[in-house]
Amino acid sequence: MARQSVTRFGMSSALGQAVLEEQKQQWLGDGSLRQRDYSEATAREVDIAVRQMLDEAFAAAQDLLRSRMADLKAGAGLLLERETITPDDFPPLRRSSPTTAQTKKTVEVPA
Repeated sequence: MARQSVTRFGMSSALGQAVLEEQKQQWLGDGSLRQRDYSEATAREVDIAVRQMLDEAFAAAQDLLRSRMADLKAGAGLLLERETITPDDFPPLRRSSPTTAQTKKTVEVPA
């Protein structure tokens, strides 16, 4: 998904809003072929952009888990006592994830 975000949907600030790969249908086999019409240097830039996207997502997931560690441990303790829990049994389940306003990033549109 990260690679497609960069190569098919232009979601990389480093590479811009360019479609670098298109998916072509294939009659036999796994159903799709990738066509790469760019240089090795651009391929390296794609790899760097994909790695950066994955690293940022991993760091955000780790931060979220660390910030909710007490809830995670309490939930694990409840699950060891009971096989299932409901939001009534465990109030943090009722708490929603960070709101859109908290997670929304500012996007700058090039002129």
